Amino acid sequence: MRTEQAEPELDTKVIDTHLGYVQNVITRMGQNSFQCKTWCITLVSALLVIYLEQPNGKPHPECTYIAGAVIVLFGLLDTYYLYLERGYRHLYNVAAGLSPNESVQPYDMKIPHSHTGLCQYLKALISVTTGLFYLVTLLLLLALVFFIKLLRRKCTMAQKVFISYKYSDDNVQVLSPSDIWHMVTVRDYVTEFQTVATRNKIIVNKGERDNEDLSYLSETTIWNKLRSRIYDSTVTVVFISPNMRVPYKEEKYQWIPREISFSLREQSRSDRTSYPNSLLFVVLPDRYGDYTYYRTMNHFSIVAANINNGYGEVVEWGKFIQNIPHYIERANIRRNSTPNYKIVKTIT
Repeated sequence: MRTEQAEPELDTKVIDTHLGYVQNVITRMGQNSFQCKTWCITLVSALLVIYLEQPNGKPHPECTYIAGAVIVLFGLLDTYYLYLERGYRHLYNVAAGLSPNESVQPYDMKIPHSHTGLCQYLKALISVTTGLFYLVTLLLLLALVFFIKLLRRKCTMAQKVFISYKYSDDNVQVLSPSDIWHMVTVRDYVTEFQTVATRNKIIVNKGERDNEDLSYLSETTIWNKLRSRIYDSTVTVVFISPNMRVPYKEEKYQWIPREISFSLREQSRSDRTSYPNSLLFVVLPDRYGDYTYYRTMNHFSIVAANINNGYGEVVEWGKFIQNIPHYIERANIRRNSTPNYKIVKTIT
């Protein structure tokens, strides 16, 4: 009698232990599936950050391709874990005696043949927890990339930039070997800037120069000369050259500080208001190709003040001409954060 009673107890203990093993595997598959989703979202988010923060201002499509591949690979791996989880759930039912047409040996951890194969994997692939999740993630990625590209295209479309420079300064480096036979001035750099900027959908407006004397002009007259060119522009690009400043002449009678000051004004037309331009100071190389003169030159007070307060960014010509949209975009970001800067708008 004792032997007959012991055998059922032993069978029950074996079954319970077997079910415990299977349940542990099921739990582990569920955890693996959750980790797949977590790592997928983390890696895709990181790739999007890299996509948005390229140093040259031009997002690389490789980041989106990699993000798409990450979603697909994690989707396939997650599907495999769900496929195994479902198989072990069926094994659990068989071991527990809930599937009368099938049986397994004690401690057998092999998934029954009825729940293995490609068909079972495909069923797991189209399930809500895997197929729908990763499909929605992939569609959201594509929609986000499309929206970012559309937003960038709108931001760079027909941007207007106002440029201030000393057109007659010839203490600048030649732009190409062929220029060595004629005098190169800052005006040649402006032409090069306009050419490259036009390819990037940036309109460059210049102040009315022609060596006009300001000493006899009132502030209202000067403003009327410049306002139409400054209006609708978002960035004032100032070309810094060795002889940009006329010696022994007050700043208020020179074009460059005046143009900077007026571009920092707010002006309204009808129901639209043009806010202060952001400032971008481009240092041109002197005739020897050197930029170091910038550190020791006597800057206009309005230039020095807005460099020191961070509202104006300084960049060398060689870097600027290679990545114009990048620097214009950075300038627009500063313009959208004008309350964070103590902008100096007046000439002292």
